[in-house]
Formats: sequence, structure tokens, C-alpha cells
Amino acid sequence: MRFDRPEEVLTLKSSFLYCSISITSIILILYLIAVAFNRRSRFLDITNTILVSNAINIPILLLTHLIDVNKAFSSDGVNENFYQYIINLLFIIVITAIVISLVIYSIVLFFNGFKTATNIKKLPQIILFVFIFFVSLMICQILIPQLKF
Repeated sequence: MRFDRPEEVLTLKSSFLYCSISITSIILILYLIAVAFNRRSRFLDITNTILVSNAINIPILLLTHLIDVNKAFSSDGVNENFYQYIINLLFIIVITAIVISLVIYSIVLFFNGFKTATNIKKLPQIILFVFIFFVSLMICQILIPQLKF
């Protein structure tokens, strides 16, 4: 197994398919949790919460197909200029900071939206929500890439 480059290149279409399967599965899982917390939780509220919090991830997904990091740091003699290397490194650091801040904001939107949609207020419910969310996220990250499109 190699970690310096992906074994297969994902197309934009397959990336959107993976994301839509992931979003659909998390909607179903969280709707079941919402009904367990509050019987009056609506499917539309949960769906809206997840779609709004994931809307921020779409530019990130498009950005990954526009920027080729391996090309910027290739060692085949193309980037021998030290200043060009520093500019590429600073660009990647800025993009990374933007992406991390957008992911954190997405998580905040997701948590606040789910909390409002289900009317959870007790600490054990919040802890259970966070635990189930991270477990389902790990399961989705393991199972969904095994699907071949």
C-alpha cells in the first residue's frame, strides 16, 4: 500500500456519489437518533440540518479537484526555484487553514441544528449524540470507499 499517492484517482462524479451516499446514510442514522430523543422530531428538520452543514463542504470537494498538491511539490526538477517552492507552501498552508476553519464551522452548524431540531438539553443526550455521530462517521468512512463506482 502506498501513501504518497492514491491507488485510484477519484473522478468528480464518483466523489459526489460517495458524498451523497454518506449524507443519505447519516440522515437516516440521525433521524433514528432524533426520534429516540424526541418523538416529535421531523425528518425534514434533520435533513435540513445535515444539508446546510454539508453545503460548506461542496467548495472543499471542488477545490480538491482543482489543486494538484503533488504537482506543486514534485521533485522532477520542475520546481527548483526556492521562492516558487515557498509560495506553493504558503498557498497550501492558507488553503489548509481555510479548510480547517470551514470544517469546524460546519460541525458547529451541524450540532446546533440537530440540537434545535430535536430539542435536546441534557448532557447525557448530547454525549450520546456525539458518540453515535463519530461512530457512524467512522463506519461510513470504512464502508463507503469499499463501494466501487
